[in-house]
Amino acid sequence: MAAPHLFLEASKVPCANDEKPRIGRERGDERIARATNAMLTRIDARWTVRSLAKIAGMSRAAFARLFWKEHGAPPLKWLTAQRMRRASDLFADGDGTLSNIAKVVGYESEFALSRAFKRHFGVAPAVYRSQLRVGRAEPTMALAA
Repeated sequence: MAAPHLFLEASKVPCANDEKPRIGRERGDERIARATNAMLTRIDARWTVRSLAKIAGMSRAAFARLFWKEHGAPPLKWLTAQRMRRASDLFADGDGTLSNIAKVVGYESEFALSRAFKRHFGVAPAVYRSQLRVGRAEPTMALAA
């Protein structure tokens, strides 16, 4: 069962509940699409604005400005939202450990992922999982600022 994106409405980065990240020419600038594809393909990599701008063949400032224009958020904030989306899917899909999921989505430790998840969604991963198990459609949570 695919994870319902229960928390995405409260995230700091705009993203509709079931909206998939748009990549390629349909989204706009080809250079931004290359960087976006790279992030989504290697979501676990240690991306920097510099490394993404290099993929795009642009300066850091020009890349950041155009990325924001196309995605509505700075590159690394957008990447964090994609990582959190992927983590929430993995938590909902089964029995992956927090440690394993952390590595898959680019965090070096369980603690780092847990902290980022709670900051992004307002609830800890364990709370998210338990609310899914009991079938609550709308988990209680604090809205992210």
